[in-house]
Amino acid sequence: MDSTKDILAAGAAIGRQQAFSVITAKCSAAQALTIKQIKESGCHEELGFTWQEFCPEFFGISQVTADRIIKQLAEFGQAYFRLSHLARITETEFRHIASKVSGEAIEIEGESIPLTPENAPRIRQAVRALRLQLRNARPASSVQSRSVSRLRTRLDALLCEIKRLDDPLLSAADRQSLQDLAHYAAAKWSEIARAFV
Repeated sequence: MDSTKDILAAGAAIGRQQAFSVITAKCSAAQALTIKQIKESGCHEELGFTWQEFCPEFFGISQVTADRIIKQLAEFGQAYFRLSHLARITETEFRHIASKVSGEAIEIEGESIPLTPENAPRIRQAVRALRLQLRNARPASSVQSRSVSRLRTRLDALLCEIKRLDDPLLSAADRQSLQDLAHYAAAKWSEIARAFV
């Protein structure tokens, strides 16, 4: 191999095989650790790549996906990846059972079940049961979530409308009116924020 580019290309060929699992949400704990270590080492910068350029070029995934994997590793540890190899599980679902998952096992009905392929059917069944529990508990919070989402959309539209009013040709009186409105809104939002504490 004659150049750094050739060496990286060879490494990429090997890495692409690993990336297929990442793309299908089957990232192993070892793969997640590797992605994290490469980002933290900054070697991509030494090679003249931004992280955004490096991820698709050498991992075969986007920067967003790589950063999500690093975040999952930081929040959940390696157990999340071991479990996700055996059963499809979302981050929300994992948060509900995280206390029952150790590095190598999951507690199901008081029994510690190793995270191994031979236990996959039982583990999948437990995850399906959890999913059903969460779905049955969701309606009230889901309605609230949709209401908050609609409020956010309306608020964003209002803020855009106010920003459009800000023009260098505004009179001093109009500019003062907008400033007064901003202070009024800030005071009201502070009241709301205090009420939710």
